[in-house]
Amino acid sequence: MIEHIKSVILWVLVLTSVVLTWQIWTYQPEYDIRTDVEYFESTEIGEERSANDLLIPHQVIVHEDGDIFWVKPYQDAYQIMMEELDDLSIPMLRTGDSRRVPSMLSNYQGINVEIVFKEPMQGQWMHRLFDLEDEHFPLETVDRILFFENQESTNAEVSVRFISLDEANNVQADTDMSLNRLQTIYEAKREQFVPVTKQIFTNNHNQLYQDVKYLPSEDFVMNTYTYLSKNLDENDFISALFSDPEFVKSYPQGNETVYTDGNRMMSIIGNGLILDFAHPSTGITQMDGPTETSILRASLDFVNAHKGWTDHYVIDSWRETSGHDYIQFRLNIQGLPILGSNINREGFYTMKVTRSGNQIIEYKRSLFELNEEDFEIETSISLPHFEDVWSYIEASEALNESLIEDIKIGHYMNRQGSLVYLTPAWFIKERGSWHQVDLDAGNIQQGIPNREVE
Repeated sequence: MIEHIKSVILWVLVLTSVVLTWQIWTYQPEYDIRTDVEYFESTEIGEERSANDLLIPHQVIVHEDGDIFWVKPYQDAYQIMMEELDDLSIPMLRTGDSRRVPSMLSNYQGINVEIVFKEPMQGQWMHRLFDLEDEHFPLETVDRILFFENQESTNAEVSVRFISLDEANNVQADTDMSLNRLQTIYEAKREQFVPVTKQIFTNNHNQLYQDVKYLPSEDFVMNTYTYLSKNLDENDFISALFSDPEFVKSYPQGNETVYTDGNRMMSIIGNGLILDFAHPSTGITQMDGPTETSILRASLDFVNAHKGWTDHYVIDSWRETSGHDYIQFRLNIQGLPILGSNINREGFYTMKVTRSGNQIIEYKRSLFELNEEDFEIETSISLPHFEDVWSYIEASEALNESLIEDIKIGHYMNRQGSLVYLTPAWFIKERGSWHQVDLDAGNIQQGIPNREVE
């Protein structure tokens, strides 16, 4: 009897298994057809830019038979000058001599236009500025470009020289540019000429290839500007930087807000004025071999992907190493860099992209933009010449002249509500940081914050 019951149960289990297997094989799911599916399109925050838009000189210097002038960078003067040169065809480069290289001892004879970059530019980037015959640029970096009247050449009136201070080397080529055309490029800007003196702030035992700074030797006048500004919408960046915004959660943390999808993280800091996006490297990209593109090209592609360029940024600094690469862009308005602000955080007026291997791992930028046009208010300010500034520094007990790395003119930005006031001022660079020199107030400051920003 018990054996009979066991057999019946066994057969029931076998038949049940067969039925369930058949149902699985023949099952057809009934999906609801949705008519409200959302597709996340590429978010456009600002616009796209090219490398030429970012490779803008820090200074343009004119040498005329021993006299030296700084061309004040009003409006888009430098960008226009570079555009007037970008169709220049430059033939095979050759090694140049050392008679026309930056030095406190040398003066350039004849007509010379010197383009000075704030940081050494990668040699290969020169292909983006000029039509170069050489496929491989012979210098690793370029600090300065000199267009000069070549009185010794029978083939060309104007030659061009690319100079690397780090490599203590230069290469040059003849051009088909006439001397008259070279003079035309700057002659219309003569009203913006300011006489300058040469200075160096870094120790260099080599009397050639010195990092010569050109600083005004007379008092000069510069315009102040007022702009209307607006904050950028952080939700646009969520759509642009996360693969699926529906899975992004927000976590308020005091004055900050953190957004994450469990992989990427975006922090809104500085009372909503600075964005810090992080995408930690998995380590896999480190094994893929050397990076395929320069950090300039990679950052351009990354920011262009969401049309993230707002206002006018130029290259401020960059590094490429075997580990992490980075490039920083600085807000540049009416030709001058923003070097200080009442909101005492550099991220308020810079944009920084960091890469590990071939992967962008950090993107930090400001979250506001200026109106395209400033208020048409004619105001200006008179600034003292370099010797007055240096005398003040020597008399200051708070400063050590030997620690000063650089001195330049930049904008101090004061944002009050939606209004932004830009005032030209002298700044010094000490221990890697910029500080405003306020001769009227009698002190050195990074900026007097009108409000605290976390």
